[in-house]
Amino acid sequence: MERASHGQGRTDAEAGGGWLPAAVIEHDAPGGRHFDLLLAVRRPAGPDDRACATWRCEADPSALPAGGGCVTEPIDDHRAEYLSLRGPRELSGGRGSVRPVANGRWRAGATGAAHATGAPRADHAFEVEWTTARGTQRTTLRFAAGGRELRRTDR
Repeated sequence: MERASHGQGRTDAEAGGGWLPAAVIEHDAPGGRHFDLLLAVRRPAGPDDRACATWRCEADPSALPAGGGCVTEPIDDHRAEYLSLRGPRELSGGRGSVRPVANGRWRAGATGAAHATGAPRADHAFEVEWTTARGTQRTTLRFAAGGRELRRTDR
């Protein structure tokens, strides 16, 4: 089990190259459809723990082709319950509906891609292993353009 290295300011993702949960959910929102990329920044304490750094993406990050990319926008941290979403769900407050697209795990690249908060830094690669309806696939992703673009950098 990966744990933060207390007193050293290292996150679970940095301690021993450990893997943390990740997910992609499709959000059919009043303003239009998009995908949310969720990367846990520590082992969640429970389903209501806002342990997931989250980005709104114009395309499905789990389906980017090699060399492909999409525009992203960092948004508020999401609750850990979305990491294990099993089916479609209506959101409260007229926010639309969500459905799970991919679940998996992520870890910082060899160059230390994570901040002290655990979220990947712009221009540092991180690995993601996705499990989708298409099977399991390991990819390398990188936030570029100051964190406003997500690119798949593996071949």
